[in-house]
Amino acid sequence: MMMQSEFEILTGIYLDVPAYEAAEHEYNTGNYASKAEFCDCFKADEDGLATKIQTAANKRWFGLTDQRDRLTAENDRLQKENENLSIEIMKLGEHVDELQKKIDAMPEQGVPKRIMMLATMMQALIAAAMDDNKAETILHQVWAYQYLLDELHEELKDK
Repeated sequence: MMMQSEFEILTGIYLDVPAYEAAEHEYNTGNYASKAEFCDCFKADEDGLATKIQTAANKRWFGLTDQRDRLTAENDRLQKENENLSIEIMKLGEHVDELQKKIDAMPEQGVPKRIMMLATMMQALIAAAMDDNKAETILHQVWAYQYLLDELHEELKDK
């Protein structure tokens, strides 16, 4: 194994990390009698060694750049989705509050306990989601709210 500082001293060339990693790979897998021989071959581009190393470094660099761009785009998409879901949760929370007001205005004996339980569950779910910014949790909460709201709304229509 050759350290980057040894390579730099023997060649007088300073490589970035992807290029040095490619050079190190070539050195470790090649049949070189010494570090000095490898460095001399690199400087002379013997058998296209320096070209091969630079090509490998370029592929790695562009691969990392493409990967970074894909991850950045995915992160942006997830952040936007998270914002949209948070807005949806807030709207659902407002709807729950309206339904709760209607329930509170009804005589106790006229409101089935099941409706009151649903309203309480929905409020607890909304409170939990507001403290948690994870998109997956929010998405599950939205589905749960929608189901519970639909059920509660149907029961309120019947009253």
